[in-house]
Amino acid sequence: MSTNLQQNFSLENFLQSLFNHE
Repeated sequence: MSTNLQQNFSLENFLQSLFNHE
């Protein structure tokens, strides 16, 4: 369960990074 949550967080972090890279 922890792994799933971490993966989800990683994905969101990655997306946010891209958006923040404007």
